[in-house]
Parts: sequence; C-alpha cells; structure tokens
Amino acid sequence: MLTIGIILIIVSILLVIYSVHSLRNVHQINQNIDKQNQELQQEHDKLIKNLDEIKKEFFNENQNYRDIKQEVLVANKELTETKRHLNDIQNNILKTTETQKELSQKAFENYCEVLEKQYDEQEKEYDMYKDALETSYSNRQLELMRELDEVQKELDSIKATRAAAIQAQTREKEIEEKLSFYCLTIPDIELKDIAVLESIAPKLNKPRVLYMLIWQTFFRTPMTTLCNQVIGTSTKSGIYKITNQKTKECYIGQAVDLATRWKEHAKYGLHIDTPMGNKLYKAMQEYGIWNFSWEVLEEVPPAQLNEKEDYYIQLYDSINFGYNSIKAPKKGIK
Repeated sequence: MLTIGIILIIVSILLVIYSVHSLRNVHQINQNIDKQNQELQQEHDKLIKNLDEIKKEFFNENQNYRDIKQEVLVANKELTETKRHLNDIQNNILKTTETQKELSQKAFENYCEVLEKQYDEQEKEYDMYKDALETSYSNRQLELMRELDEVQKELDSIKATRAAAIQAQTREKEIEEKLSFYCLTIPDIELKDIAVLESIAPKLNKPRVLYMLIWQTFFRTPMTTLCNQVIGTSTKSGIYKITNQKTKECYIGQAVDLATRWKEHAKYGLHIDTPMGNKLYKAMQEYGIWNFSWEVLEEVPPAQLNEKEDYYIQLYDSINFGYNSIKAPKKGIK
C-alpha cells in the first residue's frame, strides 16, 4: 500500500508540473497569437497602402495607354504616308529600271555589233596570217627540198669520192704492176742521150733552147701517149695524183683540162720555165720525170675542184708526206 501511495504522490506531482507547464505554454501561445495578429494588421495596412499605390499607378498607366494609343494613331498615319511615299519610290524605280533595261539592251546590241565587226576583222586578219603562213610553209618546204637536194648531191659526191679513193688504192697496186701504163716510157739509150745533153746545159747561155729540144725530141710524144692512155682523148676536169715511184711521195692537183696540165708539169720538170721553190719539180729534176706515175683520182666538175682537192690532200697527207705546199689551195682553176 505504501508503494501505491508513493506512486500516486509521484503521479500527482507530475500532473501538477504538467499543468504548470501547460499554462506557461498557453500563455506563450497567446502571446504569439497576439504578435501574429499585430503582424497581420501591419500586413493588412501595407496591403491597403499598396492597393492605393496600385490604383494610382493603374490610373497613370491608363493615362500612358491613352498617350501611347494617340502616338500609335500618329505613327499609323505616318506609316500610311511612308507607304504611299514608298509606293511612289517603287513606281519611280520600276520606271527607271525599264529605262535602264532599254538602255542596256541598246548598249548590248551596240556591243554585239562592235564584237561582230571585230570578229570579222579578226577573221580577215586570221585569213591573212593563214595565207602568209601557208606561203611561208610552201617557201620553207621548197627551201628544205632544195637543201635536201644539196645534201643528197653532197652525199652522192662523198660516195663518189669514197669510191674514187677505194679505186685509187686499187690503182696503186695496178700502177706497181703496170708502170709502163702510168709512167713515161723512155728507152735507156735515149736516157743516156738526155743525160749527155743535160750535162751541156750549164755551159749554155740560153739553156731553155736545149731543154725545149729535149722535150720535143724525147718527151712530147710519150707524154701525149700517156695522157691518151690514162685520161683519154677528150678534155676532162678532175683531181689527179703524181707519185714518185722511188720514194712513194705524191702530189695532188686539180685541173679543168687534165692533159694540158700534165704536159705543163712535165715541161716544168724538164727545167722549162720552172717556178722557183716548187717541191714537185725539184724532185722531178732530181729523180727524172720517167720515175713518176700519173693517175686521175676523180673526174669532177670545175665547181667542186677545190673541195675535192682538199679532200685528197688530206687523204694522202701529201703536205707532210708529199709535194703539196699548202692545205686546200684556193688557186685559180687550171
């Protein structure tokens, strides 16, 4: 029972404490409610005040709206005027465009006419150039044909020269085997008479008479025979070779009349009007002209004599190993 009593006491105490605490809370709540009521009243006052301000602002805005509406009306009127002005401008532009089109069309037509004229002129000029080129081409073709003919002639000449050179080499062997055909044939008894007569020459005041006698008596007929054998009886132009059969040295010469030229060489070799300083005639006088062979290397027209003579001088190297004095002599044709 004591325990129950204690419990009841404790419960009573707790109830008292709770009641006191609850009263405090109610009081606090009432204070809070009052405070909130005050705040609500303040908010209400503010709202009323704001409402008045809003009404004023609405009135002002309404006035502004009327002003703006008036401005819009003015702007619409101005816009209408602007549109009318733009239409006028557009019409003017259309008219100007049409005018410009007409002018452009005329300018284009004029330009086309100018181009057509220029084209015609260019076409005429082209035809002129074409004709000139065709003429030039034809002329050049003719020149090339002439050059080709010249080259062909030169080639034929080279071939002929080469063939003649080969023949000359073959003839050298033939000459060695047939000296009597290519050399003067003088009997030994006549050679003795010639030697006797030549020994008298230094004692004579005019030895030319003696040498002419020797020529006419011992050499003219054999020389004519040799020319007829080697050259023939007709007049021939060409390149010839005179060779010392004792030393194999040679002389290359040219002539439009080979027979006449050979007879001149023979006379010079016999002291008849002999040019001074000539190696060939000095050798003839030393070895005797009967020890020299005479041959025709190539029959050529007079216009080619210098060229051919130069070729054979180089072929036989007759300047260094012969009786020629200069390379490719450009002397008068003989």
